[in-house]
Amino acid sequence: MKSDLRKKLLMVASSFAVATSLGMTALAQETDTEAEASSDSERQLGVIVVNGQRKEQTILEVPISASVFTDELIETANVQEADDYLLQTPNVTFSKSGRNGAREIVIAIRGISDVRGGEKVNSISAFATYFDELGLAQLASGQANPPTYDVQSIEVLRGPQGVFFGRNSEGGAINIKTKKPEQDFYGRIDAGFGSFNTYELSGVVNGGITDNLAGRLSVQSTTTDGPLKNFHPTGGDTGNDFLAMRGQLRWQATDDTQVDLSWNRITDNQDYTPKLATCINPTFGFDPFDQNVAGQIGCYDFRGEFSDRVNSGDITLPTGVTLGMITGNEDYIFQNTAEFTDNTTNILTARVEHDFGGVNLVSVTGYSDSSTDQLVDLDKSGLDSVDRSGEFETEAFSQEFRLSASNPDRLDWTVGAFFYDEQARAENKIIIKDLLGPWLRTDYANENVIHQERDGWAVFGNIEYDLTDALSVIAGIRYSEDNDKNEWTDVYVACPRIPLGGTRAPGCMLRPDQVLNVPVQVDGGGNALTSGGRTAQTLGTFGENSSEDISPRLALNWQPNEDVSAYASIAKGYKPAGARANPDSGFSNVSIFDKEELWNYEIGGNIYLADRTILLQGAVFYMDWKDLQVETRQSFCLVGTALIPIDEFTGTGCVITPVDNTFNADKATSKGVEFALTARPTENLTVSGAVGYVDAKFEEFIANLRNTPQDLSGERLGQAPKWTASANAQYDFPFWGGDAFVRGEWSYRSEGAVGIVQAASNTFPQEIPSFNVVNFRVGQEWDDGIRVIASVENVFEEEYFTGVDGFSWGGTMLDYNPRRFSIRLTKEFGQ
Repeated sequence: MKSDLRKKLLMVASSFAVATSLGMTALAQETDTEAEASSDSERQLGVIVVNGQRKEQTILEVPISASVFTDELIETANVQEADDYLLQTPNVTFSKSGRNGAREIVIAIRGISDVRGGEKVNSISAFATYFDELGLAQLASGQANPPTYDVQSIEVLRGPQGVFFGRNSEGGAINIKTKKPEQDFYGRIDAGFGSFNTYELSGVVNGGITDNLAGRLSVQSTTTDGPLKNFHPTGGDTGNDFLAMRGQLRWQATDDTQVDLSWNRITDNQDYTPKLATCINPTFGFDPFDQNVAGQIGCYDFRGEFSDRVNSGDITLPTGVTLGMITGNEDYIFQNTAEFTDNTTNILTARVEHDFGGVNLVSVTGYSDSSTDQLVDLDKSGLDSVDRSGEFETEAFSQEFRLSASNPDRLDWTVGAFFYDEQARAENKIIIKDLLGPWLRTDYANENVIHQERDGWAVFGNIEYDLTDALSVIAGIRYSEDNDKNEWTDVYVACPRIPLGGTRAPGCMLRPDQVLNVPVQVDGGGNALTSGGRTAQTLGTFGENSSEDISPRLALNWQPNEDVSAYASIAKGYKPAGARANPDSGFSNVSIFDKEELWNYEIGGNIYLADRTILLQGAVFYMDWKDLQVETRQSFCLVGTALIPIDEFTGTGCVITPVDNTFNADKATSKGVEFALTARPTENLTVSGAVGYVDAKFEEFIANLRNTPQDLSGERLGQAPKWTASANAQYDFPFWGGDAFVRGEWSYRSEGAVGIVQAASNTFPQEIPSFNVVNFRVGQEWDDGIRVIASVENVFEEEYFTGVDGFSWGGTMLDYNPRRFSIRLTKEFGQ
């Protein structure tokens, strides 16, 4: 199968090579045929606008490798959230296997991925997400994944964007611009239906309020039952209710002053997470074939992995059980606790722009708060064993000022300043529901409150100078100071249970809510037991760190004519230094890690061919890391004073002990290429494609894994598949009194890995297999503003996953991605 995938990818790469070769030949030849050819404006590709330098420029003017998704493409390709457009972006990958709602996502660009703290409020992003010029902070649900309804454009900028986007933008930036209020009336209503009882009702209303004030309101609402049902008597499903509201005002105060105000509120309420248990590597050696663990739903036999292990003798089935009886589950989960994850986010932005007669001032003020209320069935089984409750909150404020000018003497300049203050709080409880390990029902194995504070400021400047009519030099620099503080309070671990009437261990006391209602439980031998209380964890509860950084960029951009550009750039990106406490381990386990620095060396360009009916884009890059921040999350059994990896523990009395650390890898590198092609061979047919190759690996890194130092030098980074590719074709034609289209999409990701490395020794499920996804869409639009689009996603029902949940009594769980059908009807008014 891998051979077939490589053949497909080779065909795609070969087509790009042939197209590039033919294109360069055509560019070099000045033939009479070209001189006499007439321009076919209907076939010409539109201008690609990029805001990578915080102003509108064409793709030819910007020395950045970028993928841009216009509002028309967002509509026809049914882009609903980040993974929909990231699958079409070269050298970008993602994981959606978390526990924090349907829209939780972890993104990696060119091998650069987030530092995922033991608690998501600790996470450090590897790229910047900007929403209407506001840099979004870490949310209670994790990385920001803004809604794409009523959006003007989405830009994925690859490579360090430190000068304009600041900290954490070393992988790149995702820049989202919404549609703005206008004086002319406009409205739309969208209604949709899809697989798994998915319904959508959305709408937009826009118009003038006074002669110089306009408003716009957009609302998107979706609800779904999700692809999986809960077979346990508790009932329920993997449903999700999503509501996004955006209100905007645009006030043209004077001819020179414009004020934009926006408010966004997003609620994302998830029931059970759509993951399937594989019966492979069940936690603590629980029996996934036990009817009390998994009921009668059986195992998700992903690409035959479970069957192969049974046939090879690695897994032994219970007497009387055959593979045919327990494989093939793609419909059910079996969990006794009614899970929920309720996320709420508010974003407020005020943007003021004033023109001082050639000098432009922009102020962007932003505020956001978010919260998550969560209850998770941690054992993911029908046993009433262990749950986790969490309450997470974040709050962030930022202010940016930019002063810029474009002068007739070939010089454009920008200077600016930025300030931010972010606060986060997480309250966690691991709730024991039965006799588990050394604990009693109602004990909290762990409980804590985590406080995260980040603040900092920066100043930056950039100049663009035209050395000649065709050649420009761009030079920028940013100075930053960042502070990070991580503190844990109210940290307790449950003490071992004791016989009723027994004496609790020194330092162990009942929780306040247990004092008046002392818990008692009878074990299988008829012995009455009671809680051993809890003891405070006082070691490793506080860490702080700070850092300074200077991030420069130097680029040359050559544009000999309106159809060709080439660039060369050197840019630096960074992640601030930080600190992570981890008192859960019972040890003084505080990670103090240095800032991460990355230098990126890149050449690239863009070429329009055949009277601008073909666009070729390409980039070649080399990245050099120093002190790459690497996070490890490991679970051990604490037996006495010994820490034993949880998957090696076979006895009883395991005290689950999470050990989370963030290290600095001395040196790492990433090198690769990106190519994209867009062509309109006929007036009706548009084809596009992209291919990316990246080789990201540790050069020097000794990591403490499984309580043992391990040399990971030479190993590939985990979230960095070597090959990414996509191809699309859309045919537009008149039909039924209007305009119709047929569209096909293909995307590919080669092998990746769960964790920090792609080691040769990785096997399923640590290795994420390669996958192909094919989507198909048809649409029809009439002149009266009525449009209908029908989609089939994952047409060939490709089995794939992007991440795993390894803590499950029923074996490792995989995010589930079935085939989906949807249809959306749109009516627009006042076009």
